[in-house]
Amino acid sequence: MSGGTLNTRRKEPLSEPHRHIGAQDLLKQKDSVSHSGFLRKRGKLERLVGSNGLFTAIFSELSKWRQRFVIVGRGCLYVYADEHGRSPLQSVSLKDYTRVERPTSGGLEIDTRRCFRVVPSNERTMKTFVFGCAKDGERKEWMYKIREEMLLANSKTDEIEVSGSGSDEYVYLEKPIIEPIIQPPTYSKPDVPNRRPPQVPEEDSSDSENSDYDIIQEEDVKRLRGKPLPEVPKEDNHVVRRPEKPKKPQYLKSKDQAADPNEYLFDNSDRQKAIDILARRTSGTFLVRKSRMGDQQVLSVQTEEGMKEYKIYDKPAGLTIDNKTYFKSVEKLIENYKRQSLPNRRTTLMRGFSITEEQ
Repeated sequence: MSGGTLNTRRKEPLSEPHRHIGAQDLLKQKDSVSHSGFLRKRGKLERLVGSNGLFTAIFSELSKWRQRFVIVGRGCLYVYADEHGRSPLQSVSLKDYTRVERPTSGGLEIDTRRCFRVVPSNERTMKTFVFGCAKDGERKEWMYKIREEMLLANSKTDEIEVSGSGSDEYVYLEKPIIEPIIQPPTYSKPDVPNRRPPQVPEEDSSDSENSDYDIIQEEDVKRLRGKPLPEVPKEDNHVVRRPEKPKKPQYLKSKDQAADPNEYLFDNSDRQKAIDILARRTSGTFLVRKSRMGDQQVLSVQTEEGMKEYKIYDKPAGLTIDNKTYFKSVEKLIENYKRQSLPNRRTTLMRGFSITEEQ
């Protein structure tokens, strides 16, 4: 990918991918193929074995990613067992797929393979593909080709100037083709029933002998006025009262309490140092370090499976680590994930790395 203007090639996308077509038959249809080649693919078995260190040691062969033959074209993606496969193992339309990106967590970048993810708009109901390449240049080429087919499948156009530097290329490649739209919450006024004012009974101005009130006689008034008022007891100045002890302020210690940024900010971009610091801490201990690329930040969290990291993206809607929920500041982001689990994890943030275990 050299510097210049990147324009997507407009073709007619398929509404549904071919389900029963051989790899060689599909390659013969020149208009249906944009790019093809071999990639390493992580499946369910590899993800299960790779997430458990004990399984990886015992079943090392099962943890290796399998080689697959992949074809993209006309807004669709096909995965074959090899280049002579009679029918695809998986075939999907790239409609509602929004971005290609490098993994930011899960330990994939530690491996020698160069990985990238094909991410849908809804990861709960749609499949996310994870592929691995031998070289970084090959990864960029695949990410660019798949992004072109995403634009075609979603009827989007994209013209952007990209320089020749690797960091600028990834900024373009990892940009979502569909920006998430945050709808402001709507509030409806509750239905308040119209209340009638209470009825005031009409005053009876007539002097009736059958009145509900007792009539005070003049003699009783004179007798009551003649009684002296009771004396007010005088205050005894000789009694010394002990002053009340001031109540001790009650401090509520809770993980919902706003954390001091000095407790978790780590003024360094060295990932290995972050691993060494968190390796000796309990699950839920976290820090926020500088990213090795640009001026972004990375949230590093110690879990039961080791350290996991989330890149903090600065989007127009706010800061986010999952492109779904946005916050005005890093402090608000930290407070939120102290109350709820991190994306794709059951772990919540507990304490900053600078706080000792006794605290």
